[in-house]
Amino acid sequence: MSAGGESGKRRRRRADTTSTAPEAATETQTAAGAPDLSIVVPAYNEAPGLQPRLQTLYDLLRGEPYSADVIIVDDGSDDETAEVVESFAAEHAAFSLLRNPHRGKA
Repeated sequence: MSAGGESGKRRRRRADTTSTAPEAATETQTAAGAPDLSIVVPAYNEAPGLQPRLQTLYDLLRGEPYSADVIIVDDGSDDETAEVVESFAAEHAAFSLLRNPHRGKA
């Protein structure tokens, strides 16, 4: 039996957020300056469907009580992938683009 009295169950700790803004969870960072969660999304020639996927990810993270950032790694796309990410990131501070041409997933 665990110290909390619940056998085999884990309890999720939620961070305290003091802001009431709807974007507080994705736009803020911890006191140390780093987000609570970083998500890395590899992308190669993803432009046609990328913006709606980024919006969905943003909407999911927005409601969470922890801070998060999302790094989209462009692997040298031949299409407008980087431009889609840059446009989205210009309006959503928690999102950023990392250009890493032809490095693969490694």
